[in-house]
Formats: sequence, C-alpha cells, structure tokens
Amino acid sequence: MEKSEISELVFEALKNSKGYRSILKGIEFSEENLIQVRKAVRKFFKHQKIILRTRFRGVRNHHSYHNIKAEANKFDVYVYQVV
Repeated sequence: MEKSEISELVFEALKNSKGYRSILKGIEFSEENLIQVRKAVRKFFKHQKIILRTRFRGVRNHHSYHNIKAEANKFDVYVYQVV
C-alpha cells in the first residue's frame, strides 16, 4: 500500500471506530505496511504518547491459541492508551 492510501485508511478507521479498541482490521501483512500504519496512527494522534498493539492474523500452524509474526498474512492494530 502507498503512504497516501494508508493515511486515508487510518483517518477513516479512526473516525469510525468510536467505542472499539481495534481501529484497523485485516490489513495485508508486510513490514512496510506495519511501519507505515504505526507512523500514520501516531501522526493522527499528533505524536502523543499512545500504546499501539498489533495482533497478527493468519493460519495457526504452531499453536492453536495465538499467531506469530512469521505466519501472519494480515494484522489488526489496537490503540490502548492516549496520554
């Protein structure tokens, strides 16, 4: 995804996510997308101290209760705290 697409995606998701912890769901996994999404969310909050958590989604080969980054094909982003 390009930076403008991610920025637009983050803005729309944050605007519509009142009452939810997960602000972005089902984003195609790549290191570049992960970094760009984190930067865009921090920029949206104007670099306030926030806690971002990432949940990886995909096939669960090693353990039936959690996903690991190496097996992920999508990810979700959660904002836990705005200080």
